[in-house]
Amino acid sequence: MKNFKKNTLLIFFISVVVLYFLLKDDFTSIVKEFAHVNPFWIVIAFLSFFCYVLCKAQSLRLVTTKNYKNFTYKKSFLQTLIVLFFNGVTPFQAGGQPMQVYMLTKNKIRLSQATNIVIQEFIFYQVALVLFGLLAVGINAFCHFFTKVPFLQVLVVCGFLFNVVIVLGLILISCNRKITNFICKGITHLLFKFKWIKNKEKTLEKIEVRLNDFHKNAKFLLLNKDMLIKGIAINFLGLFFFYITPLFVAYGFSVFSIRPIEAITSSAYIYLVGSFIPLPGAAGGLEYSFMQFFGHFINGSSLPAILIVFRTITY
Repeated sequence: MKNFKKNTLLIFFISVVVLYFLLKDDFTSIVKEFAHVNPFWIVIAFLSFFCYVLCKAQSLRLVTTKNYKNFTYKKSFLQTLIVLFFNGVTPFQAGGQPMQVYMLTKNKIRLSQATNIVIQEFIFYQVALVLFGLLAVGINAFCHFFTKVPFLQVLVVCGFLFNVVIVLGLILISCNRKITNFICKGITHLLFKFKWIKNKEKTLEKIEVRLNDFHKNAKFLLLNKDMLIKGIAINFLGLFFFYITPLFVAYGFSVFSIRPIEAITSSAYIYLVGSFIPLPGAAGGLEYSFMQFFGHFINGSSLPAILIVFRTITY
């Protein structure tokens, strides 16, 4: 609870700072943008984000009902909202999964099974995120949208590689348990040598438990390919709705100069950068990335106004 309060205050402080820098140079013009906003497109933007939440809820229900037929879509939807909230107020979105495990146990699901459900759902999302990132990188390589932001392109590559390493790690765990164990022991020994971890044996025990869980779940999914493909497809569709939301917000401010492919690629790049920003909700980093990437297609006071509405809807 103490960390929760601390993170909430940190988010509030960063949000105030971000708003200050967004509004300080052209406050009057930005306020005027809100006076002429088209509510129809803002409602469409809300619905687009809502579809993302629905997809996330369906992904959770897909895994849960494999063993617990009475887990309703309503429960899945409410849990998804809470998980999104805790992801938003913790660094690296680390708070959502423990909360999800806790909520599943409150629905009379065994702790071990709840952990398995969360791991499987994580695998769906992570693979879909990498596939969408790969698509965005491929589109940009072909269309050359972002040639003037070399620093951010480096961050995008780092974010993409960060998520690829996670997926490759999952594949390695599922294919060769011994190699993974050897690598983890080597890294743990190195961290202990540099005194970055205090209790090597305890750390190794925790890693062993986690690796066993991942290995078991990865094998389960490989044996249930239909569920794996369906789960990845649902998460991919959800990311599509999420990434296209800024386009509808832009239309709400009568900005029609940006195409769907540009909005989706920009959003995918923004969230690749945000995936390794160690702040609750990637606050600050996402706003900066948004201004830089969408700034290629949107000019003037409309851009900060669009950002404020988009972050309000999604965050």
